Amino acid sequence: MLLRRLHLDNFLIFRDVVICFSPGLNIICGESGTGKSLILKAIADLFYRYKKDMIGVWKDHAKVSLSVELNDLESNAKECTICRKVCKNNKQEFSVFPERDYDFEGHLVYEKQFGGLRLFNPKFQLQELDSFGGISLDDLSQVLSKQRAVDNELKSLEEQRKTQELLQDLFNKNRAIFEKATLIHNAGYDNLDQLIGKKNRCIPPELIEKAETIWSDFKKTLKAIENHAELNKLKEHIQAFDDFLFDAWKSYTEESSMDLSEDELYSIKFLIQDVSKLLNKNIKSLAELVDVHDALIDRLKGLDQGIIELKRELADISQYLKKILKDLSDKRVNAFESLKGKLGRLLSSFGFDYYELSARFEKKEVDETGEDDFEILVSFNKGIPPRPLRQVASGGELNRFLVALAVASHNSRTERASKVYLFDEIDSGLSGQSLECLYQNLVELSKRNQVILVSHHVNFWTGRGNTIKLAKIHGSDVTEAKIIEMAG
Repeated sequence: MLLRRLHLDNFLIFRDVVICFSPGLNIICGESGTGKSLILKAIADLFYRYKKDMIGVWKDHAKVSLSVELNDLESNAKECTICRKVCKNNKQEFSVFPERDYDFEGHLVYEKQFGGLRLFNPKFQLQELDSFGGISLDDLSQVLSKQRAVDNELKSLEEQRKTQELLQDLFNKNRAIFEKATLIHNAGYDNLDQLIGKKNRCIPPELIEKAETIWSDFKKTLKAIENHAELNKLKEHIQAFDDFLFDAWKSYTEESSMDLSEDELYSIKFLIQDVSKLLNKNIKSLAELVDVHDALIDRLKGLDQGIIELKRELADISQYLKKILKDLSDKRVNAFESLKGKLGRLLSSFGFDYYELSARFEKKEVDETGEDDFEILVSFNKGIPPRPLRQVASGGELNRFLVALAVASHNSRTERASKVYLFDEIDSGLSGQSLECLYQNLVELSKRNQVILVSHHVNFWTGRGNTIKLAKIHGSDVTEAKIIEMAG
């Protein structure tokens, strides 16, 4: 990401100022009170909010617009403009045009006085350590992704098995009713509405219709052969067959207990509704109910086998994950030892008379960065043990330490998205060789990143980057800050 153009409209002492930034090193110079640090604050707070006391005297609102080049984003839209407006009632308006789903703030690196805590954030420090050590998280990401996929599949099967167990309990509690439903289904019925509230429900309508058709055909045949010599013998055969059909049907209806009560029929209907609710599907027929029951045992066996296989696969993944996490932790410990030596040399060159570096490595819940909870500990005074940066460093020390950390990790980078570094009064208290060494390292940092810094050393920085010089302009009623020179 690169910052291209900053427009400050009625932002405190800036009435209407446009600042153009270049890739690489940008230096904002000027005397005290010319608003140098305000420019950095306007950039940093753009992604949070502005206070209403940032509003100048010329309008009833302040507005900041920042044009950004997304040089590390695969997109057709290479540039966008970010705006924030604050009114005197403290109402905020924020917009990005064209709209982008992009971590703008994540590409800004600055110390806490501008509202950011990136240097203090252990996650940021861990990123820099991984960058320095050339440590890739690709294998970890793939294993965690596979673990989540298998775990989700396992949970899905376990939920399905739980549903099948509830279904099995439901059929067991309603065993007698389900047997009645099976008899009705086997007798040719598939819709309870054909039975509820109707007579002759023990005989399927299709069978009655077929029997009536056969009997009608018998009568027609009988009438056609009334004068046949064997008529009496034929009548005897017909009567015998008729008696056989009657006895067979009577025996079937008695044995099958098809004469169900209204309550039993409604109980079957309620069973169908309960099964539908459990399976979250609409079961409409007795055939579907019987199919669900018949497939229950095989379904449970299949789910049990699937659960066993997924648990075995999950155990294998967990073992492999442990190995990856251990290797990652070992690499980080070794990387910090190397980083500590390089940081130490840089800090000495930046004018630190004394420093002591160490790190806190603790275990945390595993996430996309591993299981290491890492934080740099430092002391710049003898007799004081190393502590987190937020507890020991002043503003100038923080900025110089950030340069050292960024340069150290930058030298070992391969592919990494460019960042924007904001430094305020980074060269405070430095001169001679220490200041020159700081400059050389900032040049190294700015080869892949954009650096914007504020300095009082106008003469030193002139011609060493894109120099932006500010001055106060005193009007008759109000003082404002303006750019008197930009050279790069």
